[in-house]
Amino acid sequence: MARERDAAALWIPLIARYMEPRLDTLPPLQRRDADHFVLLWCRAQDSVRGQSQDHLREMARRLGADAHARRMFRSRSLRRRLVGTVALGHLQARDLAPSLQTEIASGPAVPSLVAAKALVRIDASIGVPCVLSIAAHREDWPLVGIFAQRGKNRPNRIGLTTCAILKVEGTRLHVRGLDAIDGTPVLDIKPVMREFLPRGEVRQPEWASELMAEYWTRAG
Repeated sequence: MARERDAAALWIPLIARYMEPRLDTLPPLQRRDADHFVLLWCRAQDSVRGQSQDHLREMARRLGADAHARRMFRSRSLRRRLVGTVALGHLQARDLAPSLQTEIASGPAVPSLVAAKALVRIDASIGVPCVLSIAAHREDWPLVGIFAQRGKNRPNRIGLTTCAILKVEGTRLHVRGLDAIDGTPVLDIKPVMREFLPRGEVRQPEWASELMAEYWTRAG
């Protein structure tokens, strides 16, 4: 966790600055921080549009993060593969289109959905017809609206997280398990009370369990 915090402290400000006119110099991307950087970079790409995305692509290529994303794409770790797939979609890696099409057609539900989104980002003229033709034959792809999932493209982008309080120092809270990017504004804080927790068994579809299987696992 300390390494992740150090990587975030170094790279989040640089990623934010690189969305505007380019920086002349960048520190080298250490291999031990590369996974963390690619994840932070993908989150930044998801939050911006237009020239800012182009600037971030240039940043990734200057740092060699595009090559690292390809290594993640070939990893045995599901989490690393998913992050690598998302990154290569943002990087518009056209040479990977055939591999992504294979994953969309025959891969497990979650990796195939991530590959579909990446292919559309790479080339919508190829990706959209491919996804539409395959979607009609995949019974394991969920057809749900935004209120039946936790995707970010919502009418109001407000997140809710239950986390553990480690200690309190005046007005500063130290927590564990906060599902948020550094710099996210905190709108409210409420205590967790048993009476407000779900009553009875929590049920969810298999695709949701598959999607969340490695959500809290460290990349490595």
